[in-house]
Amino acid sequence: AVIPLCGYSGDLSFFEEISKELYDLDTERVRCIIGGRDEIIGDHRSTKELLGMERIIIVSDGLHSGATLDLEKYFPEMINSLIGFADK
Repeated sequence: AVIPLCGYSGDLSFFEEISKELYDLDTERVRCIIGGRDEIIGDHRSTKELLGMERIIIVSDGLHSGATLDLEKYFPEMINSLIGFADK
């Protein structure tokens, strides 16, 4: 689990419930940008398994912080893909 790696040692049951909700999402409507060198989450294996690689943009030198990700490029692309999705 990622949370203990971040130093959190409290009750994790709340996070388990959130995880269950994530797996109920319609992944056709979800896109994600991740840092290829994320120092907090690591390789994002569970994200990749949940969404599939076609729904993920990986910024190879990006870290966990959004400041290291090319969000100015990402958001217009995602908005355009969502508009296209809405037209289907």
